[in-house]
Amino acid sequence: MFYTDEEVSVITGLLNAYLVREHASEKVRESYTRISEGLQSRVLTRDDYVWLENALLFLRPYWWNDREDGRMLMDALLHTQTLARRVE
Repeated sequence: MFYTDEEVSVITGLLNAYLVREHASEKVRESYTRISEGLQSRVLTRDDYVWLENALLFLRPYWWNDREDGRMLMDALLHTQTLARRVE
């Protein structure tokens, strides 16, 4: 079980908008770079899913206002939470 291409796109789109900035800490940017590569290659650990869940929850106030994008982000968050609990 993994993300759909659409989920990968919406997750990376949101995270790229907020985590690849100078004011984001170096540690956050490095973590995101590693996880972004894992998203593209479909190789993530449980810790990666937990990190993604936390990042999506932290950025929830900044989710796009467009109704469809918000729905896709919520679906991606719920899927992330499921994956974080399944992967051991």
